[in-house]
Amino acid sequence: MNGITELERARRSREERGGCINMVNSDFRAAGLLFPEQFYREAWDRWRADPACPPTGRGSPEARRAVAAFLSGDGLETRAEELILTAGSSISYSLLFAFLKGRRERSGGALGGGAGGNPEGAPAPGDGTIALPRPGYPLFEELVHAAGLSPLWYTLDPAGGFIPDPPAVRAVLEQNPLALVLVSPNNPSGAVYGREVLKNLLLLCSERGIPIISDEVFSSFRGDSGQDRSLLPRPAALLDRNGKAGGGSSRIPLVFSLNGLSKLCAAPEVKLGWIAVHGSTEAVREAVETLDTLHDTYLTLSGFAGKAAEIFLSPAAASARGELARRVDTMRCALLEGLLQVKGLSVPGGNPAAAGGGSGGIHRIVQLDGNLCAERFGTLDDERIARKLVSEQGVYLHPGYLYGLDRSVTGTADPFFVITCLHAPHVLEECLRRLTQALRG
Repeated sequence: MNGITELERARRSREERGGCINMVNSDFRAAGLLFPEQFYREAWDRWRADPACPPTGRGSPEARRAVAAFLSGDGLETRAEELILTAGSSISYSLLFAFLKGRRERSGGALGGGAGGNPEGAPAPGDGTIALPRPGYPLFEELVHAAGLSPLWYTLDPAGGFIPDPPAVRAVLEQNPLALVLVSPNNPSGAVYGREVLKNLLLLCSERGIPIISDEVFSSFRGDSGQDRSLLPRPAALLDRNGKAGGGSSRIPLVFSLNGLSKLCAAPEVKLGWIAVHGSTEAVREAVETLDTLHDTYLTLSGFAGKAAEIFLSPAAASARGELARRVDTMRCALLEGLLQVKGLSVPGGNPAAAGGGSGGIHRIVQLDGNLCAERFGTLDDERIARKLVSEQGVYLHPGYLYGLDRSVTGTADPFFVITCLHAPHVLEECLRRLTQALRG
């Protein structure tokens, strides 16, 4: 969207008057979630002792080894030579989109289409597209457009707990996109995809040779620390003895796993992300070399960030990472329990009785009763309701349409909104009080 929206004007106006609670602020520090200072100091001292920053698009060998060790310990066996380090996930996505676009162009449009490919060499129907989940984080669509590509949407049905529906995904893959983006825990729904769901999606992609971008940015906030936090198992784990997928005729596609220190260590200011590339040996080698060359054009990663990776992901910092995850899980459960006490409000896919709230991440989707909204606000329009809430009650929520949650997608007139769980108890309590008051009229 261009310019300042009416909702943003309303938020700024209320902030000037005072008493505004920003319920979509995902700033870890604002919620009192800080990674221990000792690790920042240790990373700084190590960098100052050796401030060299060799020009490499992959990142230093030491930092890549630290990331590989961390991922392998979390269940995604990874080697340092399979990694590209970046200055955050936005850069990672941009690099991947550029790589996938160039790869399709070099192949003459023949990468998809299953085992048969495209014998004519003409562009396939989905050339220039990326399959994205809806609802989804608005940044994805912006990055896709910035890369000169277009989104293809697959819907995550609220009635199904926002879990990908295989037939819907298959229909999108038949349009031959450059890649399928999977996000688990999903943002903004928080849905965590089970292993069987992920395996089925991986096999669907293998049928057409469609790469997967596995966004694991919120993977440490799952409320089920006894399980591996990686979204997908190493693809080779699903190959049969002949290197085939599930005994079928297609091979496992490339899988790009994304994560970084921003959420994992509540350290967005460090600007350290990574792409872990998995697949066949030759495909991985080609992808890493090309991504290295693309990234070398910009060299976005700082020397300090590389040292921070070595320190923040070390075994010595494991307890700090675990404590951060536990605190976020506690905040998420408190949010879910509080929201479900508000009459006229529901949380699709949320179940506070389950471990960790039955889902993960740091955002939640809430839904208001349409009849109540019509009576209280005189409208079912989510943005108009959001403007009234921030103006009258000082509660700032994101309307669902920003994430693709509109009536044409959800099939319901009951409006959706998005909220974050990163709030101190007294802030959450006050927000819930105001929401209750607003809905009572």
